Amino acid sequence: MSFKPLANQSYYLIAKHSAKALGFANTNLGTGLIQMKFDPDNKQQQFRFEFGNNFHFILMAPYRERFLAIHNSSKDDGAHPIFWQWERDKANLQFRFIPAGDGYYRIMNLNSGKYLDVYGLSTADNAEVVQHRLTTTDNQLFKPVAVIDQPADDNPTSFIEINEMAHTAALGLIGALPEVGGGLKVIVEHFWSKEDKLANLWEQMKVYVDARIRELIKEAQLKQLKEMLEGQLKSLAEINTNSGFKGNNIEAVILNIVTKEPHFLKQSKEVLPYLVGLGTLMIALRHMMVTKYKDLYGVEPTDAVKANNLRKLKASIKEYSGEVEKSRKAVMDFRMAHVKDRRDYTIEGRGTFPRDTHVSEAVDTYDGWKMEWKFTSNRIGDENYKQLAGNAAEQRKNQVKTQYGTELDEFLLPAKLWKYFDPEHEAYKETVNSKTTGLFGGPYKTTEFKGKENGVISKIKIYAEAGVLCGLEVFYDGSETSDGLKGKAGNSVETLTVGTGEYINHVIGYFNRHVDGLWFSTQKASTAGGGSMGNTYFTADLSDGFNPKLVNISGYHSAQQIEQLNFHWQYKDFPLSKYIPKA
Repeated sequence: MSFKPLANQSYYLIAKHSAKALGFANTNLGTGLIQMKFDPDNKQQQFRFEFGNNFHFILMAPYRERFLAIHNSSKDDGAHPIFWQWERDKANLQFRFIPAGDGYYRIMNLNSGKYLDVYGLSTADNAEVVQHRLTTTDNQLFKPVAVIDQPADDNPTSFIEINEMAHTAALGLIGALPEVGGGLKVIVEHFWSKEDKLANLWEQMKVYVDARIRELIKEAQLKQLKEMLEGQLKSLAEINTNSGFKGNNIEAVILNIVTKEPHFLKQSKEVLPYLVGLGTLMIALRHMMVTKYKDLYGVEPTDAVKANNLRKLKASIKEYSGEVEKSRKAVMDFRMAHVKDRRDYTIEGRGTFPRDTHVSEAVDTYDGWKMEWKFTSNRIGDENYKQLAGNAAEQRKNQVKTQYGTELDEFLLPAKLWKYFDPEHEAYKETVNSKTTGLFGGPYKTTEFKGKENGVISKIKIYAEAGVLCGLEVFYDGSETSDGLKGKAGNSVETLTVGTGEYINHVIGYFNRHVDGLWFSTQKASTAGGGSMGNTYFTADLSDGFNPKLVNISGYHSAQQIEQLNFHWQYKDFPLSKYIPKA
């Protein structure tokens, strides 16, 4: 999904090819953006982001009125991004984050349509940053990493990378990744090290979740749980370095957690950022007591001991899985409550010729999203204003249910592996998830189209006329014949051809009574679209961490317009090829 920064949270921007940070050498107006050795204490490497209609302003974190801008609104390759002042409605201050997969983005300037680029693929300190047309190289890829209160190492790690570390550890423990191995060593290496990955893990997860459920979080309880987890993992790190059998010491850690866990499980949604960490740790330790008993104690377990340890493992899996599911439902209920049913009211007219104005609106109080239609007593405006607002409210509910739900699933993903810690459960197998975002558009449903299920999108044509989207053709499986023109072929057309190894991962658009504008991008930033950038903005993406692929488009159209659209996505929770270390 499009980059979703937390308000008032600072971020580093780390170049993929060099692992170095973007920043400024000084704060003089006009200073050019450069690549620098990462320094967590350098405020000039810290950025904040404010969302516009379809873009972000990039601010220097310590300076309220200082922004990133392209010098002189240039559209040329090689023009410099600079440290600049606020200028209203200037597109050279407006940037769009286009997902490239695995938590990296291309950062495109809206004025020029070109991308931030570390010049010449340089890995040197003080290398200049410019804007440049699209390339396929990693010097145009950047990952936002939240600035946290904990010390950072020389290679700051994003939430998506941290989450994948947790996935790798869990997959190794259940035997899905033999190369990773299992046991205490995996827990220690992935959650505790001299670089303090644990601190990074907790804080990055907290920032990710804060951006979505800040109103539910209880800071004091989080702090207590974090300190408890750090203490237990520190003990495990010490145990791991000791010689001899470790069973009794690990059992002591488990008992210590058992005495404290009821306090946190009773308020699971309020400590959700760390609940998954607590559950994974407890279940992994109980799993060791079942599968590594002889290594831990030096003797084979009796049948009674084996059965008791297995019973405790199953109980922990059930308890923590239940708490996660309960918390997820509570958080989803909280989010859905912000999407209000259609609201109607009347503004009474005044003056010599009073005319009442009837208003119907759809509102999402979570992020300020709002659409409204008006109709006056002298019949000016939208006569079907109630239908338009009611449709918008219902569409918003469906959009949030899928998109916000998938964001929660990304954070809670390690919990999906817990059942596989039970040695009596079937082995883990890759599965493909299918999700649909939409509908997006107005209330009209003239002619339905379903696209092609189980196909692969290979090309899309987007038609516009008089600056408004009017038609769409989708081609599947390399065919030169589309599944039919939806709408009409306007006097303007753009074509997106999806190359080998490429897939569409980003869709944005605008709508009101119909879909007025539509743009598609691939993970390699190939982009095409057309139509208006007015009316209400939408993004149809799923969470970036899943690397979702657009596989189908369905919806409704008339002979002249695209009325409503659904976007069908597929992704794997844990694609094993991604986690197996490369030789």
